[in-house]
Amino acid sequence: MKLLNLILIIVSGSIMINRLIKYHPYSNWSLIIIFIFGFLTLFFLILFLFNNEIKKKFLITFVSIFLTIFFINPFLSFYTEKNDIYGLRYKAAKKANLFYDKRNRLEVIKDLKKENQEAFPVIPPTGFYKRFKNKYKILPLGGISNVLTVHCNENGKWSIYKSDSYGFNNKKFFYSSKNKKKFLIIGDSFAQGACVKQENTLAGQLNKINIEAKSLGMDGNGPIAALATIREYAKIIKPEYIIWVLHDNDIGDLQRELENVFLKNYLNPDFNQNLINKKTEINILLKNVISKEYIKNEDKIRNFLNKCFSLFYIRKLIGFNKFSFEKLDKEDKKELYKDLKKVIYLMKNESEKISATLKIVYVPDILQFDSKEHNKKDSTYLINIEEIKEIIKISNVEWLNFYEIMLDSEKPQNFYPFKLKGHFTPEGYETLAKQIKSFIQ
Repeated sequence: MKLLNLILIIVSGSIMINRLIKYHPYSNWSLIIIFIFGFLTLFFLILFLFNNEIKKKFLITFVSIFLTIFFINPFLSFYTEKNDIYGLRYKAAKKANLFYDKRNRLEVIKDLKKENQEAFPVIPPTGFYKRFKNKYKILPLGGISNVLTVHCNENGKWSIYKSDSYGFNNKKFFYSSKNKKKFLIIGDSFAQGACVKQENTLAGQLNKINIEAKSLGMDGNGPIAALATIREYAKIIKPEYIIWVLHDNDIGDLQRELENVFLKNYLNPDFNQNLINKKTEINILLKNVISKEYIKNEDKIRNFLNKCFSLFYIRKLIGFNKFSFEKLDKEDKKELYKDLKKVIYLMKNESEKISATLKIVYVPDILQFDSKEHNKKDSTYLINIEEIKEIIKISNVEWLNFYEIMLDSEKPQNFYPFKLKGHFTPEGYETLAKQIKSFIQ
């Protein structure tokens, strides 16, 4: 019996340690495996060390605790869901007597199909490679082309746009004016124009003030994905200015991108997937295979059961989730700033190859303004603005620090819907567009 206990300690402990080392950054299922096998390791260790009477009492206690955790976990959803960001937005809208569409993305897509409108979820590169690893020999940087794309909802209404011929959030991919300045916006969801109508995105707002702007931004894009976008698409679109929207989460995104085989290849100046000529292949893959996988994960019942079996709600309550493990320590962050310097250098080189001028625009997270929600001094998530300023100076690239402009406004939180964490309101994107125009001139 002692030998069996010892074997079980070694096996369960090995599984837990293997997950801890090998699977960072952790998925929810990785965390539940760590949680369960950590618990089992402790259980078998106590059985190994103590006498039969203590073992018996411990076994009863262990089983009781485990069953209780599984039983109460689903009921915790009423508390955790009510107080997550989606619940807070709904409560704020209700308080302001504003309509708030509580449908999820799958329900929106289904309702559009009932109206004979074919629609698909937004499929960003980060979601593609996180979910499918290296299963496919291609990494799309755009979405499905020429389709209704259901994006996100932060202000009470879903943003739905018709994608351009390469799957980005524009009416047309190519420039059409000869007289206007031509801007190319790259970066993450702020560059994409998350959660507002197409005409109110950053590119849309620039178009309103006599600048022809196109956005090749996508949700979750970090610095390397932005670099990749320039290399793959900028040469054919031929902008005068390339505007990289730098956000606070880009340092964390860079760490994740450096672990991805496809994206890391872009640090080699000669690497190119030739995506501009693979539009049909990308469309078939995203439309017929990937979108179906995305839609499956939008199912409310499936999601709820998944969260029940993975003990999601109790883990969220005690702070045992993937975000707790993804914080960067100071040494890691220092190395990432060095990598960022290299990426900016490559971005600048790619821009100069096509006679475009690279500019950087820093857009802050709302947490930069809210000390109650976040301790800025000790943060590993928020960018160190002084560090970034020095890197950009060394890189000899001009930048617009929109954080300083927002600080000068009466209430910076007003730039975000319901003054909560998220993206900008239409008015926020409008102010940013005007500042960029002044900055370039």
